[in-house]
Amino acid sequence: MFATVWLAKMALERAVRWPLYFIFFFCVLTCFAVLMHVLGNDILIGLPQNVKFLHIAQLEEVAKGRSILQEVLEANTERTRILREANLLQSFSSVSSASDAGFNKAIHEILVARSKAALELSQKIAAKRSGQRGHTARQALLVAESEYEEVLCADPDTHVTPQRANEVMKEVFSAYEGIDVDGDIARAKSILSGLGFLEDEMDKEGKEVGALSGGWRMRVMLAKALFVSPDILLLDEPSTSSPFLLNFV
Repeated sequence: MFATVWLAKMALERAVRWPLYFIFFFCVLTCFAVLMHVLGNDILIGLPQNVKFLHIAQLEEVAKGRSILQEVLEANTERTRILREANLLQSFSSVSSASDAGFNKAIHEILVARSKAALELSQKIAAKRSGQRGHTARQALLVAESEYEEVLCADPDTHVTPQRANEVMKEVFSAYEGIDVDGDIARAKSILSGLGFLEDEMDKEGKEVGALSGGWRMRVMLAKALFVSPDILLLDEPSTSSPFLLNFV
């Protein structure tokens, strides 16, 4: 009789304890996901601004029509911006002065694209932050919206002065000189090769990231993260990614 009561008591305690274990486990996972989110999106107050955090989930989006190699190279948005601006300005190699209408239009296009990027960043920050930081972010968003509208509606011939054009040219080509285009391509190919991709399929037309299976898409995300080279890389499932990352440690 005593043994029966003892067994019944133990069964009842375990029946109550196991749901608590699952609740605790769920809370831990939820807190971990929230922490990854706030670190990756720079929402947490007090984070050092000289340390670059990157959450692997931020690299999930892929562009249609890009090859695997292009997808990795485009992951570095700053590099992509500089190359796009430099290529645009280089198309006006015969221009002798900043007063040329076509050249002014190109400079204006660069200024509009920069202002739009700043606006989109402000929108993301304002949507994610709350409290005093959220109020500050919303004020910054209003400023960004006003500046974008002003630049977008401006007449290139009057808005782009020779001084402004020269400043943009100097800034763009100075940044362009710091980019090793061939070296970046070689590094991206080396990363993809280390993750199991064959060289002939990296830049193959029609071989898009969106058509890959989940496992291979994850490898592309890892390649993008390694190419960007953040100070701290945040992974949702390190055990899944670690076999591939060991090749780069």
